[in-house]
Amino acid sequence: MSFLLCLFSFAALAAAQGGTASRPMTVARVVAGRVDVDVPGTERLAIGTRLVVERDGVKLADLEVTMLGNHKASCRIERMSGAIAGGDLVRLAVPGSAPAPASGASGATRAAASSGADPKAAFAVEHPGNQTMIVRRVLRGAVDISLVDSQPVAVGDRLVVERGSQVIGELEVVLMGEHSATCRIDREIRPITQGDRVRPLEVAPAPAPEPAPASQEPVAPAPAPAAETAVPEKAQPIRVRQVLAEEIFLDAGRLAGLAAGQRVKVVRPDAASGVAADIAELEIAFIASRSASCTIIETKAAIEVGDLVIPGPLPASAMAAAAEDGAATAAAGGGTSAPGGQGKGGKPPGWDPAEHTDYSGSIALRYQGFRDGGPAGRDFNQESALINIYAGHLGGSKFDFRLRGTASREQIQLSSGGTESRDNDRLYEATLSYEPPEARFTYQVGRLISGPLVGFDYLDGGVGEFHATRRFSLGAFYGSRSNGDQIDFASPGRAYGGFVHWLDQTVGKPFYAEYLLEAIGDYLGGEANREYLSFYGRQGSGSRWSLYERAEFDLGHKWEDRPNANSSQLSNVLFSGSYSVSKAVRFGVSYDQSRQILTLDDRFTPEELFDNSLREGYRVTAYLGSAKSVRGNFSAGQRWKQGSPDRSLTYNANVYHSNVFNWNMLIGADYSGFSGDTSEGFRAGLRIQKYFRSGHDLELTFGTSSTELLATREVRENRWLRLSGTLQLGRRFYLLGEFESATGDDLEGERLFLQLGYRL
Repeated sequence: MSFLLCLFSFAALAAAQGGTASRPMTVARVVAGRVDVDVPGTERLAIGTRLVVERDGVKLADLEVTMLGNHKASCRIERMSGAIAGGDLVRLAVPGSAPAPASGASGATRAAASSGADPKAAFAVEHPGNQTMIVRRVLRGAVDISLVDSQPVAVGDRLVVERGSQVIGELEVVLMGEHSATCRIDREIRPITQGDRVRPLEVAPAPAPEPAPASQEPVAPAPAPAAETAVPEKAQPIRVRQVLAEEIFLDAGRLAGLAAGQRVKVVRPDAASGVAADIAELEIAFIASRSASCTIIETKAAIEVGDLVIPGPLPASAMAAAAEDGAATAAAGGGTSAPGGQGKGGKPPGWDPAEHTDYSGSIALRYQGFRDGGPAGRDFNQESALINIYAGHLGGSKFDFRLRGTASREQIQLSSGGTESRDNDRLYEATLSYEPPEARFTYQVGRLISGPLVGFDYLDGGVGEFHATRRFSLGAFYGSRSNGDQIDFASPGRAYGGFVHWLDQTVGKPFYAEYLLEAIGDYLGGEANREYLSFYGRQGSGSRWSLYERAEFDLGHKWEDRPNANSSQLSNVLFSGSYSVSKAVRFGVSYDQSRQILTLDDRFTPEELFDNSLREGYRVTAYLGSAKSVRGNFSAGQRWKQGSPDRSLTYNANVYHSNVFNWNMLIGADYSGFSGDTSEGFRAGLRIQKYFRSGHDLELTFGTSSTELLATREVRENRWLRLSGTLQLGRRFYLLGEFESATGDDLEGERLFLQLGYRL
């Protein structure tokens, strides 16, 4: 659940030795993407030292020392242009070239390793609850995220969701609260789950410069190559990604050469000497393509996020498989690290499709109940099973599959004294998608969830997009209007439309712009329900400024019983923008107008009960403060209805500190009020949240509200006390809990919420 906001690394402090040895270093063994090197007694290496593998004066690979033994060094292959074999010459890289920063360590971890750093303060800065926005709850096509003082956001801002070093989704802020925000899921590469990290969409860190080539590398005539050898992707050091009470998560997995049952060491380089000290020994219990969870075998000091992980020997089963692959490679005519022979279907020997499907997501069991303390006595209980699964690269292909749904049984106590039970099964999403980055045509089929390309809550059908250029694309969708509250796919209506899409967004550049124009038709029982044009746009530059626009233009309808009920009109408009003056000052403004649209579902509503008036409103917001001090945000807005002199005013303010006295504790207070033509009132709250080292948290909230009805001068008051928290149980299990006691004129009783989940 703990993911890094920015990817940085330790800087290696050991420089390569300049002297030459009487006996050169040579390759002793190559296995699972690593190289063991024989080191003569006169040679002195350090963790992070860069080495070069040569044969007959031709450079074959770049290595990085990750573990030292008695006249032995275990190295990670960083770049390879030819097959490495036992006996190949190994020499030091260019003197003075430091290892490239490892991407797995955060700035906070690096600061903690520096001389004189306060470990407690460093941990407080690194803790995700203090420094990083977190997904708190996953809704239908949206998520609720917790806000932090160091990353102010506004309506319309674009955010990305990260898990480890991978971006798994993009969000768009649609509603701001005091301590949380609701975001629409704009794009979901993998299922977003509670605990995933969220950050603003901004410029990615620049990659570390590559080491300069050797100044005097021997030149030898190279034989004509029979075939060009592909250069593998640069390997990254393995780091600790998350620390729980009894379980440690790594930021690498099967693709990095790790295997279940393998022992690994956790080391931490000394800031002054550069010598790595052993921190702990772990054993890999569960392995995935890009992550692994480990049990703790032995610890000598506290394990921290960002610590370096050194793999040990592979277990016997994995060694046997590696030996078979190595034998096949050697028979093909080369060293043990060259690509192996082709097996059935063009895949390597021993290739298992199930192992090449990237699974993630969660499954959970949930209970929530409410005991009504009022005179009605309508108690409520619900037991649910939730599933949220992503299967990427199915069987090694370019297809992905997403599944999200719930199965619930509800029991409601009736005022007569009896009870009513009902099942409530919902299928929110079941989508097969083909969206590789290089494809000219991408598509999704199944039960699709709402997004920029689909203007409905749910659609049973398909959407396809033809990418004419890198930025411009055309597409269409067709299907039936589905109901997420039902498992079946029966629907009385159809919906289809076409769109043009422009997206200018390049990794490494702060500017982005996206425009989407759609023509949408919605039909029920063969009759037009709604036909309209939809526009969506967003622009921005990193976290400096952002703009967001949405608009809908309804086309006229003529129904037999109401020929003049509708006409062409601009029905919905939303605009928002934000600008950061500095890291401590940011302003935002938003404007919206909306109009009720008379559809077939409303056609028999009495005219006097249907209000087609235009409603407008605006809001201005200011965010003040810095990450190391008290932070606050303040906003005010007005809303009014066309043709009415009455205006409603809303205002709110909240002030909080996310790390009081470096205790990993958040304390905050909020106040919001409203004044309208029929009522006025306020709501106030106090929140205290404590974060613990192993990923647990505990939160206490007290709130009160008061509303006065102006016509009768009746005052209604409510108070509530809420205790909630997260408990990490180890082995990917977690427990969410919440207890609330409420008293007042509108609600009185106790509510309990429990959720036991497992993350894939």
